[in-house]
Amino acid sequence: MADHTRKPFVDRAATLLAGPYLLGQKALSLVFQPGQAPPTDPPPEAAALRISITPPEHAIKRRG
Repeated sequence: MADHTRKPFVDRAATLLAGPYLLGQKALSLVFQPGQAPPTDPPPEAAALRISITPPEHAIKRRG
């Protein structure tokens, strides 16, 4: 009787442990495909497209 109830719990535990591992392995294989050249530095135009972060106005007013 103990084996009858233990089997579903073991199956669920194995699924919960193996699921993230297998999904992570699949995600990494999509990002780092074999035979692909390593990424180079981003072009200078990409740096110009970044959003500059400025402090909010109320923080500037508080400091003087």
